Formats: sequence, structure tokens, C-alpha cells
Amino acid sequence: MGGARKKVIDCTGDANLVKMLGYPILTSEEIQPATYVNRLEGYNIDEVNEEEVGAAFNKAIADGYLDESLFSWKKPYKMLSQGKLDMHLPCSDADTSAGKTQVELDAHEVLMRMIATFRKIKGCENLKVSIFAAECGIRETCRIEGEEIMDSSRYLSGYVYDDAISYVYYPVDVHHMNGIRHENIEKNKIPTIPYRALIPKRSKNLLIAGRTVSSDRDTNSAVRVQAPCMAMGTAVGVAAAIAARKNIGVAEVDYRELASSLKKLGATLPEKN
Repeated sequence: MGGARKKVIDCTGDANLVKMLGYPILTSEEIQPATYVNRLEGYNIDEVNEEEVGAAFNKAIADGYLDESLFSWKKPYKMLSQGKLDMHLPCSDADTSAGKTQVELDAHEVLMRMIATFRKIKGCENLKVSIFAAECGIRETCRIEGEEIMDSSRYLSGYVYDDAISYVYYPVDVHHMNGIRHENIEKNKIPTIPYRALIPKRSKNLLIAGRTVSSDRDTNSAVRVQAPCMAMGTAVGVAAAIAARKNIGVAEVDYRELASSLKKLGATLPEKN
């Protein structure tokens, strides 16, 4: 690289480096809850009475053993019929070590209490967790304030940015303790992600990729999923290499060169028509 100035990419998912370096971030007033992915076995749903399930869990809630908000997304019998316990867990500060640890502890406690409640029901005596995730799925912590802030009106209308580096196909998918709110993308429209949303405001040598992309809360609920995060990672990797090779700031990268380089790697770049 010779005397090229090095560039850095923050892919922590929590904008850790962005915050350490003092760049501005955006935080929602209400953070989306986490979910602990799992799978159940050891029972036959055809042998389980739905009313008995409801009564058992109503008692657990009345006794203070379980929180009613856990079942605002799906009722216990529905979870049982799908072979997994879908739960929402509050996580207001999961971008800190203490906060993330607390979410993990809460998830394990809730899971065990739900299992204990199910085992009191006829047909579920031998119910067990066959698979559970290595860690909680954290949907949201914070976002960067970038050179461009994506908003939901443009997202849902399939707006194509002049510096778009990827398409996105996911609907607005905002989780909250009382359920889920979906908003579908306009028919025959495909949203895009702009390169400028990956640049912390006024940054010269720092880029980000992943769920901390510069966006409002609704847009972030859509672009946080795996496929767009992979596309963002590819784009900033290429952009960082160009900027380092040319000794320029990350915001100075020529979009045409970035797009051409991405296409050579097999990326599908949005078209402006």
C-alpha cells in the first residue's frame, strides 16, 4: 500500500468504534426487543389441549411467575404448535457488556420458566429444548448519523439513491413488546441503500457496515437483516481499498469507480430508471 493512509471499517453492529472516536449516533426512544431462538421436542401437539395451555399460562401470569408481555406476539399454544418459543425481551442497553449480559440472563430465565409451565400440562411432561441459539438475537441498539440518513418514506417507495450500492427486499418489520408492525414495500418497487449512509458524518477514514447504517427506526428495521448487511460489507470493503490506495477521504471515493469495482465482484447495482 506504500504510503497510503489506512481506513477502518466498524462492523461491530453497535457502532463501538464510531462512538469511541466521537462521531454522532442516533438512538430510538424505544429500542426493539430481542428474541432468543430455540426449538422444542418431546411432545405431540395432537395430545395437548389448547384450553389447558391457556389456563396454565394465565395462572403463571397471575402468580407473577411469567410476564404477560411475553405472549403479546404469539400465544403459548401457537408457539407449541410451531415447535419454538417466540419471545420478546427488553434490551435497552444491549450495546454495553453489562446490558448484553443481562439480556442473556433474562432470556435463559424466561426460557426455563416457560418450559417449567409447559411441563405441568398433560402431553408436555417430557417437553425439552432441543436447540437454542448461542446468544440472543439483538435487533437494535443504535445507528450512526451518516452523510445520508435513510427514511421510511423513500424506502417504502423504492427510491433509488444516486450512490446506491445495494437493493433491499425486506419490509419494515418493527418489533415491540406488544407485537410486530409490518409495512410492505410498494408493489414493483425495490428500495436501495446509499453509500453515504455508510459514512459517519464528517468522517474521512472510517466506514461502517451492518445494522448501524444511517437510517430512521422504521428503515433500520428492514435493512438490519443479513442480506443487506452482507452487501454493505462488500461495498465498504471495496470503498476503503479505493480510498486507501488513492490517499483520499472515504467520502471522496468516486461512485462510478466504486460501482464498477463492485460489479467486477459480481454485485448487482441498482439502476436509476
